[in-house]
Amino acid sequence: MKQVLTIKHPEWKSERGATLLEMVLVIILLGIALPSLLAVTGLVSFHASKNSVVEQAVQLAESKMEEIIGWKMKHWDWYKHVNGIQRTENLPNGFQRRVQVRHINGWGSAGMEAWEVTVIVEHPELEDGYVITTRLTRYY
Repeated sequence: MKQVLTIKHPEWKSERGATLLEMVLVIILLGIALPSLLAVTGLVSFHASKNSVVEQAVQLAESKMEEIIGWKMKHWDWYKHVNGIQRTENLPNGFQRRVQVRHINGWGSAGMEAWEVTVIVEHPELEDGYVITTRLTRYY
């Protein structure tokens, strides 16, 4: 068996660094992966923001409708003044809330008198806004 004798020069070091080719490959991979990662992060952030706007619109519409129903329960002659609740409100953070009232004669099979109350909440980020509607009668 033959032995190989290796002689190391005292000035040679056994440290190994990255070659120029390896550095170029890392830069290319980062150039491809980083923009993709940032685009996905931006998209997730956009959708989270839009969901927040929708949640706020729902809350604003429902709270106004609850206020209207509470007002109706508190006042026995509410139907005489129901048109007074129609208004448009400019709310913080770019929201706008409108209340519309429409009188209906002969609603349902009993032909009852009713008032259709619609609450509309709009925001620049919501295409169609958020709308809830209820019908009020004098008998409930």
